[in-house]
Amino acid sequence: MKKALLGLGALMALVAMVGAIMSGVVVYGMSAGHARYAEQSYGASAQAYGVAQSTTPDRLGRWEAYFGAGTAELRAGAITDAIATLSTALDLVLAGATPERGDANSGPGTGGEGYTDECKVRMNLSIAQGLDAERLSQAGYAKDSQRAYSTAADTVRTCAEQGATAKQQFEEAMQKAAEEEEKAHSQAKESETPENAEAQEHEGENESGEELKDRELNRRAKESEQQRRTLQEYDKDFASMNGENW
Repeated sequence: MKKALLGLGALMALVAMVGAIMSGVVVYGMSAGHARYAEQSYGASAQAYGVAQSTTPDRLGRWEAYFGAGTAELRAGAITDAIATLSTALDLVLAGATPERGDANSGPGTGGEGYTDECKVRMNLSIAQGLDAERLSQAGYAKDSQRAYSTAADTVRTCAEQGATAKQQFEEAMQKAAEEEEKAHSQAKESETPENAEAQEHEGENESGEELKDRELNRRAKESEQQRRTLQEYDKDFASMNGENW
């Protein structure tokens, strides 16, 4: 009996030690992610938040680790990764929503606005989707861009009543979706003319490999510059969305 009690005591001590280690990993991941973000080391910030993603229990707010990582990926220009990570954050915050969770919080850069946890995630996810839409527009895919802008608007729609920033995001996404829809109609009409169809068929035939490579590099450079400018416009929003509120 005494041996059994000793064994149980050792097991409980081991469980407590493992729990302490896990808690330490969570705290490190979240604090390091926040610190790297403040230093504008966005790639390192996303990696640090990633450490906490698999170790934070859902009941302790695992969504926050995905939210921090996704926001850092967004600032690093990894738009596709950011959309996937922030989508996971949204799923987690919705799964854990209770009447007590997600009380409105004010933060720097919000002008006193308060957003629920769900809307904090939705706003950054909507920004990522909007940047993806802009990338598609720059590449000439107006119809795909219109769909992406519509998705961005739908994502933040339910938050428009919580503050002016979310409302502005929603209205801008809707406006751009309408603009891209008109552009898509124009592209469709242009492609129907025989002259344009023939020109598209022979496009690039007379260009060398180096010329094609240069054209692609220039296109990517323009996309990167456009993303940088768009992210600068959202700097105030990100200031309150990168972890300041937790």
